[in-house]
Amino acid sequence: MRALLLVLVTGCAVDVAPVLTVEPSAIDLTVALGTPPAPVPVHVYDGNVEIAAQLELTGAPVGSVAGGAFASDGLTGGAATVKATVGSFELTVPVTVHVVGWRIADGTPAGAEAAFAAAPRVAFDGKLDPPDGAVIPPNLGALAIAFAAPDTDDAHEIRITAPYLDLAVLAPSRRVELTADEWTALHETATAVDLEVASVATAAPIEQHVAHARVEIASLDASPVVFGGITGSEAPGLWRYDFGQAAAAPLFAKADGTCFGCHVAVSRDGKKIAAAMLTTDVRTLGGAVVDTQSGNVLAWSDAASASPWATAAFDPGGALVTAWMGALSVREADSGALRATVATEDAVAAPAISPDGTLLAYVSLDAGPGSAASQPAGNALKIRRWNTAEAKVGVATELFRDGGGVELPQFSSDGRWIAYAHSQVLPDRVAEAPLGASAIRTDGLGTNIALTSDPLDKTAQWASPVGSSRGEPMVWIAVVSQRALGGDAAPQQLWLEAFYPERGIVTPPFHLPGQPAALQVLHGPVALLPP
Repeated sequence: MRALLLVLVTGCAVDVAPVLTVEPSAIDLTVALGTPPAPVPVHVYDGNVEIAAQLELTGAPVGSVAGGAFASDGLTGGAATVKATVGSFELTVPVTVHVVGWRIADGTPAGAEAAFAAAPRVAFDGKLDPPDGAVIPPNLGALAIAFAAPDTDDAHEIRITAPYLDLAVLAPSRRVELTADEWTALHETATAVDLEVASVATAAPIEQHVAHARVEIASLDASPVVFGGITGSEAPGLWRYDFGQAAAAPLFAKADGTCFGCHVAVSRDGKKIAAAMLTTDVRTLGGAVVDTQSGNVLAWSDAASASPWATAAFDPGGALVTAWMGALSVREADSGALRATVATEDAVAAPAISPDGTLLAYVSLDAGPGSAASQPAGNALKIRRWNTAEAKVGVATELFRDGGGVELPQFSSDGRWIAYAHSQVLPDRVAEAPLGASAIRTDGLGTNIALTSDPLDKTAQWASPVGSSRGEPMVWIAVVSQRALGGDAAPQQLWLEAFYPERGIVTPPFHLPGQPAALQVLHGPVALLPP
């Protein structure tokens, strides 16, 4: 069937009415996942004579046009338009592509399909991950779905549906990794999907247990992060989570027995990392600066040093701002050489510098300077004006105090928020592991948003610069948590959630795939790395 364009041309003596038509008048494809069908030729006619036209695809990126035909990529569903241009005239062909996929994973019981067809459906708390309301970054390289089911259920069906998308997987496992094609189809086609998981006992299909979640795909990428981690009997070290690879791996090799990874900060150019460090020969906690790529130690301090430090941050100009026993100082980042000491009337620990270099945030211990003040926890979160060149601070403003402890502050990329952890502050200083995390506005108005919601959440920090997702300000938050995964106990690892600062909304976190089963993420901060 042809689409028709009638053009009237008026002359002095004769009216000519050329008729331009295009075939087909519409393209409507149902495409098997990963199997592009034959291209669909697009023909343009002037009357009964086929003529050349310039073709262009607009709308959803469901394929391409080349050689006079539309070709689906076999992965992307949606609605688009092929525009055919002839001189000053344009014809259009609406295009619709619906992607469908069906997969039976190895090990699935032979009677699974019949069991699902026979068993009535009943609602069940499947403890889905990603959970209902979760948001997924578009640059995540893989996605795994975990869930709970009755012990007797041995077959599981996952369905993912959205406009122009229908995927289904039968599997024997309660943790299913989507294939590369499945995940690509999902995040390229949909802005949100309905996730359904059903489980059944194939030997006695009395009922199938069904759980649902609605999951959104954001338009803002998450950023690579560095964090402290430990596997097996190895001493803690620095790890990197790469969202594009959907994988966690050691950032660099380190000396055997060296404990390195708490209280992490990254320089603006991403070339240096400051963190607390213990070596095999010197067991006193000290500060260190290392090269991000090689792990080579550029500067090191411990209690025996002439001018020691423990916690540190980088000024945007490249200087290292450090704290030791409550005292603040400015140093050369490449060597740790002391530039200047900074006078304050209170004890300073865990300093953080705003992205524009004008504000200093820190935690302060009411007991004052001393060895206890070298720890990253204090009684209050404070903020001051900051001047690196003059090594001077302004008057302190107390942002938060609740009778417990605060620790590990970090500024958001726009400087409007500080993420920090809650803890206990005890005289013996042995119970300072974070118990949760919040974000507070830096303007002093007291706006404070909880970033964690589960008793097994430890801390949370920025996992992207503040950006925009589908027109709304948003930032990714990495959560360190020991939440159950699909109803089963899990190690302390990285989870991810979205924070919408204008609305003060935090979405439910989901577990980041690609973390080794033996990895335990430390409860210290997570810091951003350049992409």
